[in-house]
Amino acid sequence: MKTLLTIAAVIFSTTIFGQVPQAIKYQAVARDTHGTVLMNQQLNVRITIIDSANGGANAYSEIHKAGTNQFGLFHLNIGEGTVPAGMFSNIPWATGNKWIKIELDPTGGTTFSDMGTQPLMSVPYALFAGNSNAGGNGWELIGNAITNPAINFIGTTDSVDLKIRTNNKERMRVLSSGNVEIGYVNP
Repeated sequence: MKTLLTIAAVIFSTTIFGQVPQAIKYQAVARDTHGTVLMNQQLNVRITIIDSANGGANAYSEIHKAGTNQFGLFHLNIGEGTVPAGMFSNIPWATGNKWIKIELDPTGGTTFSDMGTQPLMSVPYALFAGNSNAGGNGWELIGNAITNPAINFIGTTDSVDLKIRTNNKERMRVLSSGNVEIGYVNP
């Protein structure tokens, strides 16, 4: 008889910009059908990211070996498991909604039971990124096009000097008066 499990899950995530780790924190409590915690037990968890923009196709899948503690709690980093399909860095996060499917084998094998599929929701990092200029109307490191000099410029709007640094040392300053200092020694 196959043991059915219920999982109460909490997802903590990080965004995938800059130097931020390419992973999503995931933790859950494993229980049997009677609500009994599966404590101190080895299990396998299969995670699948589903892309609604691609007709509900699987964008990525991975498997983790995890162990529960005395409370049935286990945790893992999505993006750091054994990968049978896809690449975490190639998930098209910018297109369509993403869903996460959780499957579990409480014996540590490969007979997975479907624990459910839930939409991935925004977290603070993602909400911040959505309000930043990244990928939007901001300046790009590879050049810019269709700019309007009335609103697209490098500088300040509050009578504060513009400082330019290399190797974290101030090398040039455009003063609010319009004068330029090059080779500035005392930032």
